[in-house]
Amino acid sequence: MNSQIYDLYGAKPQTFVLNPEEGELMLGSEVSNYLRIFRGTLYKKFPNLWKRGASQDERKVLRDLGFEYSVHTPFLALVKASEIEKIINGSELEFLSQTDIPLPEKLPIAHAHQIKTKRGTSLLSAMPNMSFHLDAVPCPTVVSRTRNNSKRVRTYPNAFDDLSITSYAEAAEQLEVLVPIRLDLEHEGIRVRDTFVWNKNEKIVTPEKFAEILCDDLDIPFHPFCSLIAMSIQSQCELHPIDSVMNDQDDRRVLINLNIHVGNMCLRDQFEWDLSNPDNCPEEFSKSLCAEKGLGGEFMTAIAYSIRGQLSWYYRTYPFSEARNVIENPFRSVQESEEWSPVTQALSDTEIDKRMRDQDRNTRRIRRLITTNPAF
Repeated sequence: MNSQIYDLYGAKPQTFVLNPEEGELMLGSEVSNYLRIFRGTLYKKFPNLWKRGASQDERKVLRDLGFEYSVHTPFLALVKASEIEKIINGSELEFLSQTDIPLPEKLPIAHAHQIKTKRGTSLLSAMPNMSFHLDAVPCPTVVSRTRNNSKRVRTYPNAFDDLSITSYAEAAEQLEVLVPIRLDLEHEGIRVRDTFVWNKNEKIVTPEKFAEILCDDLDIPFHPFCSLIAMSIQSQCELHPIDSVMNDQDDRRVLINLNIHVGNMCLRDQFEWDLSNPDNCPEEFSKSLCAEKGLGGEFMTAIAYSIRGQLSWYYRTYPFSEARNVIENPFRSVQESEEWSPVTQALSDTEIDKRMRDQDRNTRRIRRLITTNPAF
């Protein structure tokens, strides 16, 4: 490995000397941010990396040097600047364990953590029924960014004609039918995960065009991911139920559970949703919830997807389900209020890895069920 493979972020970490025998040092937290790696993952990825904790006296020295906001953590890790330079320049083999396999040089760092060497070259695609919308919303695949030492040529696979007024007017007259879409694809160690809502009556941006744009953003091979993404969107749109069966119903409440992971943050919540009320909008609800909890980024779209995904499941199972009990007292007790309130939690690296393994295990279970029972 002679080339830099990391998509660096921000300014280079500042070096300092606490002990002349150790040479120049850096803060492990700043190095992790610079390499776009979780702090705990840095030391798991490079177990042979030199590191030690800072003493209380050294924390005072670092505070005087200007590291005021970085020295308040319970454990402050210090690493050698010379070793970090080797990692940045691509000479990272000496810091890996014996069982680790070097990453491919041309693979973007956005997909490096998604490589599974035991998978081989098999093509895996999760095409389950609507029940997979009830699972926790996983972290989406990170968009690939241009490396600092290279120039990436944007292909822009689709340039839309903004002069075709007639086609845009016809598209604007179409009824908007939003369908929850979940992508979970894997090929040759590259895994694509994403969740969003798709307008079933969209005429301008087809699933094939969207697949090309997504592959270009993620910097993944167009073949076979373009066809797989388009097929997944089309099949899920075909399975989406029609909610007109609720037009003559009254008070059809269902239970919605939110379990959403974005980065190292987790959002959990549960509430009741009335299927018979046409004024209920998942997008407006997610916007209001994110504003109340101070959430941003992917949370707004993930909440809307999760609600619509569970609603689609309830629409399909509506003839076989029973209505919820009528609530006479709108005020809940203290014990119940804790269960029916949104909770955000910052997860550690160990918890994130465990939840990712649980999601992968559930995905494999669904694939096995589909293979053995296509009617599932």
